[in-house]
Amino acid sequence: MLGLNKKETKFFMGSLFGHVVLIGILGVLGFLPSCEEKEEEVHVFELASASYAPPSPPVVKPIVTPPLRKTPPPTPKTQIKPVVQPKPVPPKPKKKTKVEIVKQRKAFRVQDYHKLLASCDRDPTLADLIRLAAYTGCRIEELCSLKIQNVADDRFEILDAKSEAGWRTIPIHNDIKQVIARLIGTATGPYLISGLSFNKYGDRSNAIAKRFRRLKTRLGYGPD
Repeated sequence: MLGLNKKETKFFMGSLFGHVVLIGILGVLGFLPSCEEKEEEVHVFELASASYAPPSPPVVKPIVTPPLRKTPPPTPKTQIKPVVQPKPVPPKPKKKTKVEIVKQRKAFRVQDYHKLLASCDRDPTLADLIRLAAYTGCRIEELCSLKIQNVADDRFEILDAKSEAGWRTIPIHNDIKQVIARLIGTATGPYLISGLSFNKYGDRSNAIAKRFRRLKTRLGYGPD
């Protein structure tokens, strides 16, 4: 058959039988269930929902404020004191000596005395004060404070001076004895010179001293 010899025919038939058996075995194996697991189809939305996990809320750590430390007050050693510039001290005025005071003070001459008396004819109290001051050398306040009880016939005592060193006895010159007698006779109070009043400092000579300064200014005399 098919031009094959007996030996070749036997080999051909054996091969054909083997192929038939192999085909049959493969057919049987095709109907058996497969051992491989089928891939499960996963929907895209399911995959997205399965893989999405909501973020966990952030952990807020409580803020712990450290306790305030009380700053101790600065000690006297650490306190900074402002630098205070010392104020310039003006030099003390040089105290004048008695000689300098005497040289500076200008005394009235005899013609000045008569000129003053002639110019105060309308102020008899001031004229009497000028006469007493010219013949006794007393201050205006000493004469204005002189009381009648301290006046004698030939002298009077100054007991109301600024200091005890000013207490003294003054002899009465003959040219003013009549003036003193007239003042005692016309006195309206305990003082030799009447018509004067005290100011708020207890001074009786304030008003009449101003009248004397105005008289000097009017006659051309300076403040000295």
